[in-house]
This record gives sequence, C-alpha cells and structure tokens, in this order.
Amino acid sequence: MPAEEMGKVTDRTRFIFAVSSVVFLAVLAISPFKDYRREWKEYKRSYLRFAQSRPDTRLIADYSPSIDQIWLPGMNVVDRCTTCHQGITQASLADKSVPQPFRAHPPIPHDVREWGCTICHRGQGPSTEVAEAHESTLAWEQPVLPTHAIFPTCHKHRSSPGAGNSLRN
Repeated sequence: MPAEEMGKVTDRTRFIFAVSSVVFLAVLAISPFKDYRREWKEYKRSYLRFAQSRPDTRLIADYSPSIDQIWLPGMNVVDRCTTCHQGITQASLADKSVPQPFRAHPPIPHDVREWGCTICHRGQGPSTEVAEAHESTLAWEQPVLPTHAIFPTCHKHRSSPGAGNSLRN
C-alpha cells in the first residue's frame, strides 16, 4: 500500500463506524429506561402515590426512593423486603382494606425495621424482584413460608443475639 493511501479512511470504515455509533447510542438510551422500569422502583412509586392519597402525612416522612436494606451481620442476613413493603411499620395501614404490599404487619415483639422479614418469613432477602424474593429459584431454595409455619421460625430467632443495622442505600 502506498504511503499516501495509509491515512485515508475508506467508505467501508466510515459505514462501520456510523453503524457502531448508532448501536452504541441505542444501548445508552435503553439503559436508563430499563433502570426506571425496575420492579422495586415501580413499588416505590406506587407507594408514594398511595401515601399521598391518605390523610396520614407520616406515611411520606419515612419514604426514600432508594432500596431499603436491613443488615444483620451476626446472622449473615441481608433483607430488602421493606423496599416494596413500605407501609409495614405504619399503624395507620393495618386495616384489611389497605392493599398488599403496603399493609402494616400485625403486632410482633420485635421491630421490623431492625430485624427485617426473612428471619421469620424466609424468602430471599437480597432480592428486589417479587418472583425471586418469594419463590424458590435455582440459586436459593427458601421460598416464603406459609402463614401457619411462620411462628416457629420467628420464635426460634427472637432470642438470637445480634439485632442488626438498618441501612438505606
């Protein structure tokens, strides 16, 4: 190849560059959309709309648009259930007319914001998608327990040392 042709860009190279630029731009445009549509974010937005329609203004005071996480290092437990179950500690949401997952938990002898849900209910605490959190998957074989099996599990852990740290990421 002559020296004067070495610096020239061919039409084929320009076409490849143009196509790859369009593909790259499409990928960049899709990523924020997919992030906006994450399941846990849909639950957060739904709870905010629900809370704004209620007379109790305290419902919005605890709201955070990020993932809620409870970490119990002594028990090796990470729990993100309260990310979707936003109203779980709100007494004004205890009525059966409040839709799940926003309904408050019935009275229990420990603070849900310190212990989380998976200690009693099992399930996959680190998950932020309903199917992964509530059902068995290939990576985790502990689905959410049926109601009649919860008390023995909860009672077993109630006296365990190492109540955890509540984190908001």
